[in-house]
Amino acid sequence: MKYILIMLLLLVILITFILFGAHNNPILSFNYLLNQKEFRASTLLSLIFLSGFIIGWVTCGLFWLRTGLALVYAKREVKRLTQQQIAQAVNVTSTNCSNHSDGA
Repeated sequence: MKYILIMLLLLVILITFILFGAHNNPILSFNYLLNQKEFRASTLLSLIFLSGFIIGWVTCGLFWLRTGLALVYAKREVKRLTQQQIAQAVNVTSTNCSNHSDGA
């Protein structure tokens, strides 16, 4: 349900941009790092929106990947510490058992 709502929201945004672009025909001069080109306003808005959308998804994806890797490392560390704690408990128990059998 959540994904359907997100897709509907994106569809509404896309339709809004298409409608806005249909009424926005002036030519704009766009200066970028090495050159200058002329674009229609709707094309320029679409390109800027698309580039921001892609940059946002890449950034979120990198944070998600970093969090996922941190979770894997944390689970591995918990497993290692649990095994170490079990081994120490077994050693303490075996030491206590041998002390009690010597005293009897």
